[in-house]
Amino acid sequence: MDGRSLDAGGPLVVSAPSDEGEGLWVEARFETLDVEQRTVVLEVRTVEQDDDDGALFATSDPARVICRLETGECTADDDAARVLLSDHPELEARLQSHMDHLRQRAWRAVAQRDRETAARRVLANAEPGLMVAFQDLFPADWDLLFKHDGETYWVIDRYCPTHSCDCSSVALTLCRLRTDNPAPIVVGDADADLARESPVLEVTTPAAREPFAAFSRELLERLPPRREEARRAVLRHAAPSPAKPAALSLAASRPPRNAPCPCGSGKKFKRCCLGADPTDTAARIDSVTVRRFS
Repeated sequence: MDGRSLDAGGPLVVSAPSDEGEGLWVEARFETLDVEQRTVVLEVRTVEQDDDDGALFATSDPARVICRLETGECTADDDAARVLLSDHPELEARLQSHMDHLRQRAWRAVAQRDRETAARRVLANAEPGLMVAFQDLFPADWDLLFKHDGETYWVIDRYCPTHSCDCSSVALTLCRLRTDNPAPIVVGDADADLARESPVLEVTTPAAREPFAAFSRELLERLPPRREEARRAVLRHAAPSPAKPAALSLAASRPPRNAPCPCGSGKKFKRCCLGADPTDTAARIDSVTVRRFS
């Protein structure tokens, strides 16, 4: 998808904290998006900055503010919002510089409601043995973006598209994003078995070990739901594997039971695709095509 705009969908800091007062942190609740009225509920919190590491932390519970996407006009949706708007009348003015971004996110959130079109097309054309990227199945979904040591990283997660293979593996590619370079820079790869009680990232590229380690806990919390959704899409849209051939010819084409599975899961063949058609487990894992972003 050329021209992909990378966005994690996280909160917007519309007013940074300073010596003069608190800042404001806004998170859009796009499940409340009213397409006809063009409104969305914003959860607004006051924030302060940690003196030690500079991180922002919330100093209030969320106040629900209804924002009109065309104008940025804000009205209170609860008592806490009425108090916040009274204490921070500058909210509307501060939001104006973020409204284009907020509108883009809103229409992207609308596109996220379609869980079928892209997945059907991608899986209908998927080649046996090639893992598919989550972003290709659900191109409007938020991206896996992380910060580490002053750098921004993008993680591309890929899953098995074979109908008969219920492996729980994920293959990851880590890219570094730079403001002076429109093309993401591939740093390295990792994989994980999400069926484990405590999954761990097996990083295969030395350069990627430190950044992967910095956000591995958050990443491993976010990957299982994505794997489950990818699997549901495979069951809906991927063609079932053909019937197995006779046992003799099947055994002749299989790798040894204790050999690594050729699907790329990292597990032994006997614990992964032993029961699948051998043409579905060809050892052909595609390299990720890193696309430009805006």
